[in-house]
Amino acid sequence: MATVIALNTPTTTPTTYEPTPIEYWSVNGTSIDTSGDEVLRAKESDNRHHLTYLHINCVVNATIEIADEGGVLLGPFKFLAAGPTNIRLRFERPIQFTTNQNISVNHGGVVCNVYIEGFTTPA
Repeated sequence: MATVIALNTPTTTPTTYEPTPIEYWSVNGTSIDTSGDEVLRAKESDNRHHLTYLHINCVVNATIEIADEGGVLLGPFKFLAAGPTNIRLRFERPIQFTTNQNISVNHGGVVCNVYIEGFTTPA
């Protein structure tokens, strides 16, 4: 007598899916002092920032860096004194910052404008 074995039988175990909560944001920062460092996006407990777009506008000779508390992540971007210069970067794969870190711009104390877009997820 032959034994029948059922193949590809569906399972009845329920599967649950919890989507990752994502908070989208954009920040426009303008430096008008000589401090040199500006926080663009403050750290959030147990969260991680991701950068998707960067726009820098400088009208003077400057070196700009995008950093977290661990060090420089993007840059240095060097600008000349010959009038306004723009850099626009869209990241197909977002730049991921360290968990519980600020996103800041180091600008050497010159006047510049930095606009960023991104999102925040749980670490």
